[in-house]
Amino acid sequence: MTTPTPPELPKRTFGQRLRLIGFILAGFLIYAYAIQITEVGFEKPREENRQTQVINALRGLAQPDLFEYHLEEMDLDTDILIPCSGDAPAAPDFGDGPTYTVSTNCAEPGAPIVIEGTGFDPGESVFLKFIPESGVELKLTRNAIVVQEDGTWRYEGELKDDRESDSAQQIRATLRRKQGISGLSENTKISFEKIVETVFLAFMATTAGLMLSIPLSFVAARNLMAPVKTPFVSLMAGLAVAPVGWWLGLKLFSMVGSIGTNVLGDASIETTSMLFGVLGLAAVTAKGSSAISSDRWRNMMGFVGGALLFVFVAGIIAALGLKLGLSLQDALGDRWGFIGRFVYVISDGLRILIPVLGALTGASIFYSIVSTTINALTRNQPSIARIVSLVASALAVGIIVAVIGAFVNWLYALDNPARLIYTAGGIGAAIGLVVALVIPPRQQIASGLMAYTITRTLLNIIRALEPLIMAIVFVIWVGIGPFAGVLALSLHTIAALAKLFSEQIESIAAGPIEAITATGANKLQTILYAVIPQIIPPYIAFTLYRWDINVRMSTII
Repeated sequence: MTTPTPPELPKRTFGQRLRLIGFILAGFLIYAYAIQITEVGFEKPREENRQTQVINALRGLAQPDLFEYHLEEMDLDTDILIPCSGDAPAAPDFGDGPTYTVSTNCAEPGAPIVIEGTGFDPGESVFLKFIPESGVELKLTRNAIVVQEDGTWRYEGELKDDRESDSAQQIRATLRRKQGISGLSENTKISFEKIVETVFLAFMATTAGLMLSIPLSFVAARNLMAPVKTPFVSLMAGLAVAPVGWWLGLKLFSMVGSIGTNVLGDASIETTSMLFGVLGLAAVTAKGSSAISSDRWRNMMGFVGGALLFVFVAGIIAALGLKLGLSLQDALGDRWGFIGRFVYVISDGLRILIPVLGALTGASIFYSIVSTTINALTRNQPSIARIVSLVASALAVGIIVAVIGAFVNWLYALDNPARLIYTAGGIGAAIGLVVALVIPPRQQIASGLMAYTITRTLLNIIRALEPLIMAIVFVIWVGIGPFAGVLALSLHTIAALAKLFSEQIESIAAGPIEAITATGANKLQTILYAVIPQIIPPYIAFTLYRWDINVRMSTII
């Protein structure tokens, strides 16, 4: 039986060999230049003094200052004559205990001197001092000398050049011995407090970022947003009224929330009347929704009524929480008062969040209602669709450009609203008219991809900012402390987790989505039963990974 001959590998052509040589040469040049830029070199690490410093640093890290000890101090004095104008003083007899010798007991000012100690316990600290005629202790060494393992130590230096005297002066070696642990050191206490602060700073930033990154991740997922398309006329009409819904939602939710807050206080007749009016509106809206045949309109009216009731109840809960939190802080004292502080802060945050939710809800409701209505009215009316498309496009683009101009005017304090708001809005309206003339009113626009692109762009911008820079801005806003770090890391966590989550959504299997969609499920049901079950494990893994990153970053911040 013959062995089969392996197939002959194709030979490289001259051009392929030349490209390979070019790639190798380019890599060589890149790394050579990188070494020059980064100043990589092994000369300094081989220097003996640097190796000694590294060893001392490693030994210091291996012996952290964890405890405080009862210290016993022992002073060992040696006379020295400066300048040498007579007989040198006799060397002292330190007995059988620790001792040290001075290279000379009679020398000129600034002369070199060597001091060597023996008989000490390894690891002890020795401080060298010069005692002039005045009796004031002057340090010869900035830091303590650590006794070696063989009980010896050595110091090389110079005598003081400005301490001349006719009488003998002293060199004192102060020995500090640890006699027993008295408790944790101050460094240990501070380190433990900062470790706890770091962990909880990262915990707060991760949880806060998680709550906002989850909904954003669905908007930033291309496979979920790409199928969402809207007729041009409906899209422009919805965008034109969305700012109005934003403003009305902000005002209405602020009013309803304040009504709920004032229920516990001295409510005026106007406030009480407004309260019953809002409750009546919510009840009528929720009740009337059952009489509407269209599922979309019934769901919309039920949502409006439920939102008003929710905000009213949230206002009451916020008022109760503020009063309860203050009471708990006083009742529980310093030890457990943090529980009352927690209740107060959460309630205060809820009170601040209500208007923001109202603005988002109002913009969403107005956009959905107007977009749905215009879509129904213009489905079989080309002439009406064209007129509405022109008007809505002009309004939508004009309002968007005017809002951008107002923001620029405020940000740079230009105080020129006529040019940046009105003129810019007029130019935007003209552009909107031109766009409406070019695009057919019933043409399907990829509104989902527009939302996806805007969301991804914002996330990329936020993620590109260093959290330390964000912390500097938040320090100006909320003051120096961990809270500024929580806000900075939360903002960065939102952008980072939303990106990771959205990419995980984009990589899920399409089979479950197709199966759920084939049963007639709507978009929300598809997400609940086909998307979420596939993303829960990676979401948990990414969250824990982000917490690990936040712990490291919070240490720096």
